[in-house]
Amino acid sequence: MLAMTTRLISAAVGIVITLVVLLLHNTIVFPIAVGIISLIMLMEFYKVNRLFKYRAAVGASLVFSLLYPIFCVGTLAKFKMLLFFVCFTAVFLEYILRKTTLYMRSFFAITAGMLMIPLSLSTLGMLNHCHEQFGIIYVVFALAGGWIADSGAYFVGSAIGKHKLCPEVSPKKTVEGAIGALICTPLFAMLFGLLVSLFSDFIPNYPLLFAAGLIVKAGGIEGNCSAESLVSSC
Repeated sequence: MLAMTTRLISAAVGIVITLVVLLLHNTIVFPIAVGIISLIMLMEFYKVNRLFKYRAAVGASLVFSLLYPIFCVGTLAKFKMLLFFVCFTAVFLEYILRKTTLYMRSFFAITAGMLMIPLSLSTLGMLNHCHEQFGIIYVVFALAGGWIADSGAYFVGSAIGKHKLCPEVSPKKTVEGAIGALICTPLFAMLFGLLVSLFSDFIPNYPLLFAAGLIVKAGGIEGNCSAESLVSSC
C-alpha cells in the first residue's frame, strides 16, 4: 500500500512539472528540461555502477548528456556531432591513460550510458519539432503511453502476477504484468487518437495506432529488461 501511495504521489508531482514544461514546448525550456532529466538518469546509472571514480570520463559523459538534447534542435543542431566528438574523445583519452585501472567493462558501461540515455531522450525534442501543429501531441503520446503501460503492468502484476518474466534480471516483473501492459497500451493509443481528433483536425488511423502501441510496448519490455541486465552485469 505504501509503495502504491509513493508511486501515485511521485506521478502527481511529475505530471505537474511535465505540464509546465509542455506548455513551454516552443521555448528553450523544453530541451533544457530534457537535458536535465538525461543528466539525472545518467548520474543514477553511474552511481549504481560505482563509476564516479573515473572523473574525467564521467564528467565528459555528463556534460554530453546535459547538452546533447539541447544541441539536437534549432541552430545548435549542426554542432551536435562536434559535441559528441569532443566528449567521447575525453572519455577515450582517460581509458588510454588509465588502462590499468579503467577496465574495458567500466569503459563500456560509461560509453553505453553516455549513448543510450541522452540519445533516447533527445527524440522527444525531435518529435516536438517534426510537425508544427501536432509535434507536441506526439510528445504527449510518447510520454503518456509509457506511463499507461507501466501503470498497467504494475497494477495487473500486483493483482494477479504469479509467473516471473525474467527473474534473474528483474524479479518483480511478471508475465501477467507484461500482458496487461500489452493490452493497455494499444487501447490507450486508440483512445488518445480519438480524443485528439475531437479537438483538432487530426484524422486517426486506428489500426495503425493499435499496432504502434503493441509494437512500441513489446520493444519497451525488451529494452527495459536489456537495460536492467546491463546495470546488473556491470
